Amino acid sequence: ILDNVIPHEPHFFDAPLTLWFLKSIDGAITLCDEVGKDLTKLNSDIPHMTLPHPTYTHFGCPIDKAQAEKLLCIPHKDDSRTLLFFGLIREYKGLDILIRAMKLLDQRYRLIIAGEPYGSFDKYSDLISECGAPSRFFIFPQYIKDSEVKKYFCAADLAVLPYRSATQSGINAVANHFELPMVVTDVGGLKETIGDRGTGLVCNDCTPECVASAIEEYFSHPELKEMFISNIRKENERLSWNRFCKDLTGFINTLHRK
Repeated sequence: ILDNVIPHEPHFFDAPLTLWFLKSIDGAITLCDEVGKDLTKLNSDIPHMTLPHPTYTHFGCPIDKAQAEKLLCIPHKDDSRTLLFFGLIREYKGLDILIRAMKLLDQRYRLIIAGEPYGSFDKYSDLISECGAPSRFFIFPQYIKDSEVKKYFCAADLAVLPYRSATQSGINAVANHFELPMVVTDVGGLKETIGDRGTGLVCNDCTPECVASAIEEYFSHPELKEMFISNIRKENERLSWNRFCKDLTGFINTLHRK
């Protein structure tokens, strides 16, 4: 099962090691078509099948937003619009883009940042200070245990994935479980797995202006939330673990017959 074929942060040894590894496999499962295309460019002889990542189901049942806010010590405000950036903080994930987008949004918007930094968090702290309203940011810069995940997703109104590069994202599978719509950038397989499935909005450019515009569009049209949640529920039925396992074993059986 291939999450990525081409790394987000390249090194000189990536290509030879990847090609060497690919020679050892009989077939591959990719989690989005974009990774399948990358695989074909490197080795067009490998049989492969795209199976989207199933919805995560082990994070427990959703809790009320007010309860989640209380657990995170986030003040409840009736008119707040709470955004979530979740997961390992790496350069390609574009947290700086989202922080700069916050500067373009009014005081109703708040941002939860939850995840372990891959390096220093200092540059993000500096950007937050430049925004002039640090009280709008709620920062949890550490590894988030599975048992704690629900608090962050249930405290949010919208997940934002402002990635500079991507294939697909496991955050999508978590957001679907908690029926949380998303705003994502048009990189890798994000449009394929989110925009094309009608579970969120897709930004055309990886810029603060474009991200801020998409966020405002979502909150300016309440009907989008209803539509996205309806589509997320359909996706959760389609992306079950039982179906994934059935399709996976079926693909493996075709390899055995060759």
